[in-house]
Amino acid sequence: MSKYFSIDAIMAAFSLLNTELSAGTHFSALQYMFALDNYAHKFGRDCDTDSDEDTFVSFAHKVGGLEDGEVPDHIDGFTGKKPKKDKDSARIHSNFISAGAVQRSERATREDPELYPSGAKSYLFAISKKVLLADSICYEHLDAYLPSKEMKTAFAVWVERNSAFKDDSSFAEALKDALGQSYTGNLINALWKEGAPSPDDIGIDDDVFSNVKPRIDWAMIGEYFPVGEPNSTHSEPDRANLVKNSSELLEKVAGLPRNLIYFGAPGTGKSYQLNKLVRDGFAKKNIRRVTFYPDYTYSQFVGCFKPYSEPGSKEISYEFVEGPFLKTYLEAIAHPYDNFVLLIEEINRANPAAVFGDVFQLLDRDKSGNSVFPVAAPKEMAGCIGSYLNALKDDADVRDAIEGYYDPDMDFDDFREIACEELSLPPNMYIWATMNSADQGVFPMDTAFKRRWNFKYIDIDAGAGKPLEDGKKISEIEVTITVNGTDSQIVWDKLRRKINGLMKDLRINEDKFLGPFFISPNDLNDRFSDVFKDKVLLYLCEDVGKLKRGRLFSDETATYFELCKQFDRDGVAIFKGIELADVVAGEPSEGVAAESEEETEE
Repeated sequence: MSKYFSIDAIMAAFSLLNTELSAGTHFSALQYMFALDNYAHKFGRDCDTDSDEDTFVSFAHKVGGLEDGEVPDHIDGFTGKKPKKDKDSARIHSNFISAGAVQRSERATREDPELYPSGAKSYLFAISKKVLLADSICYEHLDAYLPSKEMKTAFAVWVERNSAFKDDSSFAEALKDALGQSYTGNLINALWKEGAPSPDDIGIDDDVFSNVKPRIDWAMIGEYFPVGEPNSTHSEPDRANLVKNSSELLEKVAGLPRNLIYFGAPGTGKSYQLNKLVRDGFAKKNIRRVTFYPDYTYSQFVGCFKPYSEPGSKEISYEFVEGPFLKTYLEAIAHPYDNFVLLIEEINRANPAAVFGDVFQLLDRDKSGNSVFPVAAPKEMAGCIGSYLNALKDDADVRDAIEGYYDPDMDFDDFREIACEELSLPPNMYIWATMNSADQGVFPMDTAFKRRWNFKYIDIDAGAGKPLEDGKKISEIEVTITVNGTDSQIVWDKLRRKINGLMKDLRINEDKFLGPFFISPNDLNDRFSDVFKDKVLLYLCEDVGKLKRGRLFSDETATYFELCKQFDRDGVAIFKGIELADVVAGEPSEGVAAESEEETEE
């Protein structure tokens, strides 16, 4: 009669490895070392990845693959990047052969082979011309990956989690016999160098075996280690320590478009609302701002060669200097568990299609937020990307985050190589912008550029009834104007609504209307009359009402200078159809009252 490891024993091994074993690269390295040793044990020769790929992949899958099932979000998994389905695990192993060290080994000889893992002092085996060299397996380096007897035992239990054992065998005998069926004596001796394994190594006193063959899949692991269980297997994964944004901030960003434009009439508070969204959803250091203007170019936005001099040096050299787009992009790909936003003010005051250039293709995002179509990185930009990532190579947190987030078979050097070849926006990079189509001299957006963005219209009266930082509302703030030598209290919001009504009657486009923040709340004080003349009257005379001045103002022939003088004398009577009684303090206007009722119902 056969027996098997109990689920408790297997889960104890999983928990220990998940807590102690470095995610991603360490597990992958061990997985492929064990697979090559298995191949050498069975066939007694090197593994040619061109002809023996399927066999090698099956051996690697035996070490780490699980049954079909969704991976619980709260389980980190020492297998690095979590395959969503069992079939994806085989695909990931295939990536080991189709990319990275195996591909680089095409130029390597047996005398000077490619070492795996690349760049690691404690390599585990060598590769030459895409052949995995069996006699190069470095068993003495196993301690660098499994440094304790407990971890060696846990890994051995995990590898043999599906094996059947003789009913009368002890824990150590069962493991040794099972390993001996697939692996060489050299590997077993390396695992046994600190003594025979014991159930105590994985914290199990009894119930090590069961008469029922276990089925280990992600659903079962999720049930065994529920969310929030103290000391469970990474209920709070180690990788969470790399996230600089709090979970609260990440929650607020979740579900928001990666490419977003706030648009509306002048003074509707587009910048204010978008800035508030940014402040609430991103860590301060992860926010980068840029303002477009008519002469703004691709070179400034993405990057270009510029003269550069070291501090204190008189020598000048030329280097590729990143623009705000490339800076944000590099930070995002290097810190995949953090969110970054590039905030563009007045996106259509420059020619947006020209400023984005070829990178506008990256704005096509898939459901997860990644670019659908990558763009090749120019040679000069590739050098800049490589230099940026090289400077981070010794940062263990950054390196582990990159190696843990992306394909587990791809080490930092592989990642850098791919990053230098092409650009592809990651899901943690947001590009948000404001747009005011009423400005003179703005550039139109073509349809191809527009369709890659989500647009949010800011209503002309949005914000008038919402509390400001001091608790007041624009709709309630009273200001003083002089009419026939007498001071009168009026409400700016009432006046602007009346002016908008005049413009509507004159069939002036809505994007020319006055928003509640056309005059800053900070200017709704004793300076109101001067600010009104400098901003509102000038805007109405020189822009929106230039061709309809005679139907907007009571004096059809008055110049801007004359209108200013008339406002000091007559107040709001300079406008056709507007009387002082329409804008004085008192009952809120009809529009404000309706908004207040809606807010109360909400």
